[in-house]
Amino acid sequence: SEKEAYEEAKHVIDVLDGRHLDLPIAYDFEETYFSDGSISRMHDMSKQDRTKMALTFCQEINKNNMDAVIYTNLDWTENYYDMDKLKKYPVWFAQYADTPEYEGPFVMWQYTDTGAVNGIEHPVDLDIMFIRKNNQN
Repeated sequence: SEKEAYEEAKHVIDVLDGRHLDLPIAYDFEETYFSDGSISRMHDMSKQDRTKMALTFCQEINKNNMDAVIYTNLDWTENYYDMDKLKKYPVWFAQYADTPEYEGPFVMWQYTDTGAVNGIEHPVDLDIMFIRKNNQN
């Protein structure tokens, strides 16, 4: 619900306790599938309700002088969010492909979940960031 999205944002703010982050705080709404085959209560939510939750979370993060980003994929941009209503917030787009298909603007692109990083024994997500840090030209 919007109330829960607000509570999540407040929890993040409380945990950070005034610390500055170099990157935005991501709102990542994902379906939950349980081992018995059932799906979470989020499954039947409307596009409007999902969009309102994303707005509520991001607005609260921004009100507290932090940056928010919406983590999403092509399916969600087309079917689960009203991206016109979310255009104020940057997008972290996930699509495991050579070229992203999303036509809207995005500030980060997660392009694989099979990357390799020294010191990590299993495959990891890899991303490209298009955000300019304040101290860099």
